Amino acid sequence: MVDGVKLLRIMVVCEILLVIASAFVGFLFHEPLPEAVDAYFDGPGAGPIFALLKSDSTATLVAIGSIGAVLVLAYAATLVGLWLLKPWARTMYTALFVVGVALIPLMGASIIDPATAAVDHLVSVCSGVILALLYFGDVRGRFATGAMSASTRQASN
Repeated sequence: MVDGVKLLRIMVVCEILLVIASAFVGFLFHEPLPEAVDAYFDGPGAGPIFALLKSDSTATLVAIGSIGAVLVLAYAATLVGLWLLKPWARTMYTALFVVGVALIPLMGASIIDPATAAVDHLVSVCSGVILALLYFGDVRGRFATGAMSASTRQASN
């Protein structure tokens, strides 16, 4: 039987590889959409985030791009933190997961090819397994112990 730490690390690597694969597969299978569909995505189908991206304001584009870059870098750092069993990584991974889910309705309508959808579903499965291990598996104690030891050391000082 695989121990929890090993399974967590396997899932972290799988999630990284699948996120990269999703981008690659999406690029590989991208096909132009009919004009009517493009018009819908440019109009009522565009969510608030994509509507802002269509603005002519450079400041808006820089702000959204900067926020996106910070989220991507935080996600990468969090995955490294999970690999290293850093206590802050559990909280950060959970927060980024919640933020990611909360942003989905703000992106508007989307069309995705079946291959990319399959890879994206596998990423979701990895995320679910990681969250389950962090909060319900034997790995949970590894993260809680690190956080408790740090707070215990501070309290004793």
